[in-house]
Amino acid sequence: MGKLKRIFAFSRGHSFKDTLMNYLRVILIWCPVVTVLFIFGFGGIDNLPKRFAISMIIASTVASCSFFGSLLVISLYNFYRAKRGQELKKDGYLWGALTSFPFILPGLYLGFSFAAKYSEAIGYSYDPPRFNDYSAGVIFGIMVSGLFTLFRVIQESKAEKQAAELKFRTLENEKLKAQVSALTAQMNPHLLFNSLNTIASTITSNPKSAEDMVVQLSELYRGILKSAKGDMHTLENELLLCKSYLEIEQRRFGPRVEYKIFADPSINPKKIRIPVLLVQPLVENAIKHGISPKKEGGVVSVEVKKDGDNFIIKVTDNGVGINFEKPSTGTGTGLSNCESRIKLKYGEDSKFTFSRTKNSETTAIIQIPLKTVICD
Repeated sequence: MGKLKRIFAFSRGHSFKDTLMNYLRVILIWCPVVTVLFIFGFGGIDNLPKRFAISMIIASTVASCSFFGSLLVISLYNFYRAKRGQELKKDGYLWGALTSFPFILPGLYLGFSFAAKYSEAIGYSYDPPRFNDYSAGVIFGIMVSGLFTLFRVIQESKAEKQAAELKFRTLENEKLKAQVSALTAQMNPHLLFNSLNTIASTITSNPKSAEDMVVQLSELYRGILKSAKGDMHTLENELLLCKSYLEIEQRRFGPRVEYKIFADPSINPKKIRIPVLLVQPLVENAIKHGISPKKEGGVVSVEVKKDGDNFIIKVTDNGVGINFEKPSTGTGTGLSNCESRIKLKYGEDSKFTFSRTKNSETTAIIQIPLKTVICD
């Protein structure tokens, strides 16, 4: 066994198990196929079982001589290269088939000899091989080598393609996770910055309200940190974050800020999973750029519903509206990050729109395939 392993150390670059499996495929699959072709190509169905057994003896002998002869040639070649300190040649199946061809003729000689002895033993009349028999044997030997080589090349090409696709998808997923994590991390300080500005503007005029807002902010960030353990959480948690933020702003602006949060009764917020801080930035944008600049204030509404095969999140405010001709004074971090995260997570099947309605309301709509957000 030790000598055998040393021989295989210089063989095709395949393990002993792989080589054995390849040999069994040749003997158990390709030899019977070629035998059937040989029988029906050179005769009828008379004495079919005996003729099949004789042809199998010949085919198996030729295949064994060619297979192990090729293995020996490649092993000796690599042994020679190893002695000279050269890198071993990792051959492919084409190289293996080419090195097997010289062993077809000796394989045929042995095969015909074994077939003659078998025929004599069972009392079956067997004519000595002629030139045509050797010619046909060589042709069919090349056929079996070619079929096996073609099959293995196609099989390995498919395996390599699948491995490459798997590696590509893995890299794409890792890239997606990194980008989403970076965008989420960017959102947290953005939210804190705006909230602290809100609290700072209230300290002088209403210290008690500012104190309450600090408590609310603490609760808000406790929820964010809890959710931030992963990049996804339930719709219920996201709506709670939105509510906490809106209560902070309501304490700041008093009756100028009203809010409504509505979920379709057919939707269970605990069974819907969405990216962390997906909706809250839209609510924050509505307060900062819609309600805050409006003297009489307004209403922010958050609505989640089903629409066919899609899951819809809609954030609306009746503030000052959008002036597309006038550059925004904000950085646009919330909206741009929201749109980027949706595209990264859900691809072209998702949609994000930000527009003004006929009655000057500003609406942000997220559309995601329903099947991607439902969890068990």
